[in-house]
Amino acid sequence: MADQQFGRKIRRSAENSQTRLGDLSQILQETVSGNRVVKAFGMEDFEIRKFGEAAKRLLRENMRWVRAAVITGPLMDLLGPSPFRYFSCTPGSRFTSSA
Repeated sequence: MADQQFGRKIRRSAENSQTRLGDLSQILQETVSGNRVVKAFGMEDFEIRKFGEAAKRLLRENMRWVRAAVITGPLMDLLGPSPFRYFSCTPGSRFTSSA
């Protein structure tokens, strides 16, 4: 159950990260192709701010993905043995010793 939630969160975050990277690439491509127009109208600061904001959004999305990926391993290590312990300690279980 928890692994499915983390899996969904990681997939959704990875998709968002790809979208943000696409946004960043688009801004960079527009800025490079329109370099003369940007310089002519003195929009360098605006374009720098726009690129910086897109880069921050990408970083936030990537960090969200990394946090979810990092917690998944230890969480599965913690929760993984739980069903085995439950079944091995339950009276009448086939895993309990008959001695």
